[in-house]
Amino acid sequence: MTTRERLSVSRTWSAWSCTVRLTVDDPAVLGAACGALKALMDRVDKAASRFRPDSELAAVNTRAGSMVPGSRLLVDLVDVSLVAASISGGAVDPTVGAAVVAAGYDKDIAAVRSRRPQTAGSPVPATCWQTVQLNRKLAMVGVPKGTLLDLGAIAKAWTADRAALVLSKRHGCAVLVEIGGDLRAAGTPAEAWVIGVAEREGDPVAKVTLSHGGLTTSTRIARRWATHKGDAHHIIDPRTGEPADGPWRTASVWAPSAVRANTFSTALVATGEAALGRLTLAGHPARLVADDGEITELAGRPTATRPPDDALVLGPRGRGDGDGPLHNRCLARSARCRQPQTRAAVLAAVRPPLSRCHRPAAPGRPRDRSNHRQLCRHQRRRPGVAVRFRIAPVRGDARRAGYVRPGARRSGRSR
Repeated sequence: MTTRERLSVSRTWSAWSCTVRLTVDDPAVLGAACGALKALMDRVDKAASRFRPDSELAAVNTRAGSMVPGSRLLVDLVDVSLVAASISGGAVDPTVGAAVVAAGYDKDIAAVRSRRPQTAGSPVPATCWQTVQLNRKLAMVGVPKGTLLDLGAIAKAWTADRAALVLSKRHGCAVLVEIGGDLRAAGTPAEAWVIGVAEREGDPVAKVTLSHGGLTTSTRIARRWATHKGDAHHIIDPRTGEPADGPWRTASVWAPSAVRANTFSTALVATGEAALGRLTLAGHPARLVADDGEITELAGRPTATRPPDDALVLGPRGRGDGDGPLHNRCLARSARCRQPQTRAAVLAAVRPPLSRCHRPAAPGRPRDRSNHRQLCRHQRRRPGVAVRFRIAPVRGDARRAGYVRPGARRSGRSR
């Protein structure tokens, strides 16, 4: 028995209709770590659950067309989902909520499977992630009318990332968090973790070693339900609004964070070969399973000697515990284009700034008028407009030329 086998302890339970597993290399902290992970999952569920009518995400979807205030946690999740959409070229689009509901996934997966097959609705292509409005300063989120946000996949990966980094820093031990196929390793283990990758429980596994970073598996054969048109699944192609039907049924990706790995694994299943170019540029190892069972491995497999990459900063000024904004530096570095600027909420009607009146400079006066502003005639008559202006001081050459400030007395002496 190795040192890793003697020290590693884990606990498994069910939540979010999936299996949650927490492993640490210090048995004394397992109970406290499990409690912290469950508390974090409860907070994320209250903020971003699509099935809870009292969640913050439900309020955003219900009040589509207006800016809705939310917690910092919801703002962080929406922010990360928009960055994931950016680096995936829109393949992982958080606005596919309406398409998921049209496919029949409008309740918890257990309730969907237990009911009779229903007629699936018409396909609803994604609205476009660029239409989502996010104001981080005011903690407000808004979507256009008819748009439903779905943060399920990103929320699981984000929770695994945050829990692993926070717990490893708090308890000073190596931590391995797995939430429904989204896995994150943090800390410095004595030996690399041995991970088994499979499509479903009980299937043959491919073993890999992982000491840090994220490993996620996205598949369209696990969460399935029956409809009148046939079986459907939860991974939607945002281009068509229908369940994905690409060349690969399962994709496993290794990356510095679970959010990043989930972004590419979901993109590969959702859009197929269209996501290969971005994965190749990123250089992340991947394992693809085709419909006929053929396995393709890209860029090798993760190794324990790969340098760690602290991809996430969890709180303000880099704190690991707290409710501050989360900024994924690793995702931002790989984005080829900046995230489009989102419009803030219009809280009150404001007047446009006063325009400048460009007049020819008088002889001897400086031409640089950037430090003062004059009023136009039509602007003087506008009531209720506060105006701040200053008059430039008169230089010596202007005095000698006979030009003085308005209102100043003209002296008989000249300097």
